[in-house]
Amino acid sequence: MNDDDPEYDEETGLNLFLRLGAPWLVQKTGCPDVDTYLSGGVAKGKLTEFVGNIASGKTQLCLSLITNQLIDDEKEQKIVYIDTNGSFRSSRLLQMLKSRGIQDENIAKRMLERVFISRTYDEKDLRAVLSDIQVINYLTLFHTMYFFAVSENATERSRDDVAGRHLQSGKKCVVFTLRVRVSYLMTAWRTLN
Repeated sequence: MNDDDPEYDEETGLNLFLRLGAPWLVQKTGCPDVDTYLSGGVAKGKLTEFVGNIASGKTQLCLSLITNQLIDDEKEQKIVYIDTNGSFRSSRLLQMLKSRGIQDENIAKRMLERVFISRTYDEKDLRAVLSDIQVINYLTLFHTMYFFAVSENATERSRDDVAGRHLQSGKKCVVFTLRVRVSYLMTAWRTLN
C-alpha cells in the first residue's frame, strides 16, 4: 500500500449514529447520574449489562427503562422482559407509570399490554424464548421489540441437589434494547492525518 493513499476507517451505520449522538438511539434510564455515565443513556441496538449485588437496583433500573420506553414510544412497540429470577412485578411497573404521570387506568393498561413477560429457568429455556420471539416477530410483523432480561451469572445457575434450589449470590441485569430489524450499513470515511 502506498503511503500517499488515504486511510479509511469502517463502522456500521448504527455505530455512526451512536457516535454522533442521535437521540432516537438512546433510552434514558431515569437516573441522570447513570445517564451521564452511559453517555446519555442506554444505547439502542447495543447490549448493556448491569452487574451488582442482590438488592443493588438492577431490576429497578430495568423497570425504569421499560417505563421510559412505554411513555416515550409513540409507535407502541412491544417489549419483551425475560425474567430468570422471578423478580418482575407488573404492580411495580404500574406504580412507576403512575409516578411518571400516567394516571388514567385505561392508558396504563394499554401500555402494560405491550409488555410480554417470559420466565426462564435455564439456558435451554432462554434459547427457546429467544427463538419464539424471532418467530413471533416475523409472524405478527412486530417492527421493533425491546428486550429486557434479568439474569443470573452462569456460576450461579448451579443447582443445590440437596435442597433443589438455585444458589444466588448476586444477579445481573442484561438490557437488550435491540431493534430486531436493524440493517447494518457500512460507512467509510477518510482519516485525515
